[in-house]
Amino acid sequence: MELDELERIKTALIELNDRTVAASRPKVPANKGPTKAQSDLAELESLLAAEPELGRLTELLTRHRDARRDLQVEREKQIRAEAKPNPAAEASAAAALAARGVALDLLATPFTSTWVTLDTPFLIWEFPHPNADIFLDSGIVPGASWVKALVNTRTGPKGTDFRFHFLWENPSAYFAVANVWSSVIFNGYASARAASGRLSGYWANLSVESYQRVIRWSGWGNDPTTNQPADQTPYPTYDYYATKKTVVAFNAYGGGWFSDSTWPSKHFDPTWPYESVHRLVAIPGRAVTLFEVGFTVAWAFHDGYVGSDPVEDDFQEVVFDVAYDPLGRIARCPGVQLEILTPT
Repeated sequence: MELDELERIKTALIELNDRTVAASRPKVPANKGPTKAQSDLAELESLLAAEPELGRLTELLTRHRDARRDLQVEREKQIRAEAKPNPAAEASAAAALAARGVALDLLATPFTSTWVTLDTPFLIWEFPHPNADIFLDSGIVPGASWVKALVNTRTGPKGTDFRFHFLWENPSAYFAVANVWSSVIFNGYASARAASGRLSGYWANLSVESYQRVIRWSGWGNDPTTNQPADQTPYPTYDYYATKKTVVAFNAYGGGWFSDSTWPSKHFDPTWPYESVHRLVAIPGRAVTLFEVGFTVAWAFHDGYVGSDPVEDDFQEVVFDVAYDPLGRIARCPGVQLEILTPT
């Protein structure tokens, strides 16, 4: 492309961007005097100034607000000071790009597409270890393996992780490229409540995520980027956010004298699977691959600023219930579907 033509394209793009920004800029209305809210605020400020007792309350609330703001400023300064290059993350990104490049090179020639279904896990487990109060039951059923799990607690922070494990061996002596599909289906209920306070309340957090992970189990040789043995290591993930789905992300607030509480909750729809996909996995001939399909549950109670735990309160609570039999609550994994692309 000629230099002059390139400059004309750049100029046209700049003009297009300017027009787009100007069109999207909100129109500022003309100043027509104070609104009712502004008038009410001015009247309130006059009352507070006229009443000594109310004036002291204003001073107290102001100090409280400023102290919380200063804590936030200090936290942001600490975050900026600790923001350093992450060699491990950079190495992971490089490995993911290299693995994706291998798969794309293989698919540059003609290939055939077939589907393989892994409908029966060989293991269902809770990590880091089974908890009898949470992991209530499980069953291995072709196409519908399941877990019964219940989190109902007033203490934290804690978390747990349930996984369905599937194995597949590449039957060919040659590389295969796999697109890996999986899902988790929930039938149940989740909610979060936090303890109340005076000037401000506490927070209760509950998060649930479903995910898929590909493990190079055996016969994978050495990793091409590190030249270290690849067996029993995770396959480098290029599109990390395609391999997980957010099921619940609750931030419950307990409320205080001047703020209302929030109590988030959710009923899971058993017709709505949370699907994850790991695309372009290049699997060597005869190699064995382990697929993990799972979901994590994490929860915490805190004050929202310095992170201190509140005292145990009868009101604060997080619930994640996929176990209540009378309502058919359960978590299911239908299996893993592999789209196998084999170069011819």
